[in-house]
Amino acid sequence: MAEWLAKSRKKSGFTLVELIVVIAIVGILAAILIPTMLNMVTKAKVTSANNTAASIQKNLNAFLVGADTNGFGMKSGAVENVKIKVHRNGNDTVWECTQMHEDSFYSNGSTDVSWGSAGNYTVGASLVGEDQGEVLFLAGLAECFPNMKRGSMVVTLNSGAASYVVFTQEIDDYLADSEFPAAVDGKSPASFSWNDHEQGISPNGMTIGTAPVIPMA
Repeated sequence: MAEWLAKSRKKSGFTLVELIVVIAIVGILAAILIPTMLNMVTKAKVTSANNTAASIQKNLNAFLVGADTNGFGMKSGAVENVKIKVHRNGNDTVWECTQMHEDSFYSNGSTDVSWGSAGNYTVGASLVGEDQGEVLFLAGLAECFPNMKRGSMVVTLNSGAASYVVFTQEIDDYLADSEFPAAVDGKSPASFSWNDHEQGISPNGMTIGTAPVIPMA
């Protein structure tokens, strides 16, 4: 019995060769699976950004219809490319946008709303008596996305409709022009040279969502 137990103890565990084989197999599997998993994560992030861009586009269109109904909407044939950023200022969430052109909008509506200045809106601030179009524009978006604390967008407005939207949640400043597919004649581009042959990844590796989705050039 003692001799049998001794032989059993000697046979337990792995030999060095067996360990090397196991490690090699694990390494091969990791080399195959890790890139695949990372690619799946990237695609999921791009899909989420695209969905947010589509939601922004939908809500912008609703705002523009309301603005038109109230007499301060966009004129036919007018095109605006507007950059928007969302950032934190202490405990407050602030939405800002670049200036729009006054002559792109009607400013003599019943509400006396006017356009032509950069917009700045702190979430929760009173809008009573507010007559700046850009501020109402930002407030409308902020109301639709109450949980957004950080982000950057570029929106193309064409004749009273949001024809194209670019979105990322990876920065809280205005997007550099080189980071996204630029609009062409007030419309979304046909394609874009995305980074690393991955749709939705900017030249500097930022995840970018668009509505409509822009394919690889």
